[in-house]
Amino acid sequence: MYVETTRALVAVDVNTGGDTSPAAGLKANLAAMRDLPRQLRLRGLGGQIVIDMAPMAKKDRRVVETELRRGLKTDSVETTLVGWTNLGHYELQRARVRNPLAEIR
Repeated sequence: MYVETTRALVAVDVNTGGDTSPAAGLKANLAAMRDLPRQLRLRGLGGQIVIDMAPMAKKDRRVVETELRRGLKTDSVETTLVGWTNLGHYELQRARVRNPLAEIR
């Protein structure tokens, strides 16, 4: 999982690495959704967040979204799950509660 901040949004890219098994996309996406809330909190990231998931079947979207909801449930930062785009990305809106870690010197 790569997390990159731009002026407009935070882009999260999930890849399978060297795993080419049929279930690789779902496994990678579930692992990323478990860790993403922690990464956003540690890095102090907020605003529009767009997640480019690893390739997976559309039928698995609900499972991945449920895992993300579970991870965000204990997070104190207000986060709105916007949903899936036509391109298969997932969007979030997250409150900015502090300066991003990359900007602190």
